[in-house]
Amino acid sequence: MTVTPDVVRTSSDGSAIVSITAFEGPNISFDIIATAEGYAEGRESFTVSVDAPDKVFDSIDLELPEWIIYIVVGGILMVGVVVFMFLRKTKTNLEEEWGEEEEL
Repeated sequence: MTVTPDVVRTSSDGSAIVSITAFEGPNISFDIIATAEGYAEGRESFTVSVDAPDKVFDSIDLELPEWIIYIVVGGILMVGVVVFMFLRKTKTNLEEEWGEEEEL
């Protein structure tokens, strides 16, 4: 969870705005500790439900668009096809050279 800003100072009316970004859900918990000169420290705990999207990869969080995966897989397949065609052409050329040497 990310909290922005790290330290919050209230305005003259006592209000403050805090931004919390949850990385996991569906529930997050956080504590607010308030201090003011001449007052006792106040502490409050909150649990909030957040709507977190389902992750495609739980162990790897690359934050890439889903269509990028298809492009990467397509690129790998294309490299495989090019290598296969190169090896096949090389094999054909070697067989032709061996045939020419046998004729001599």
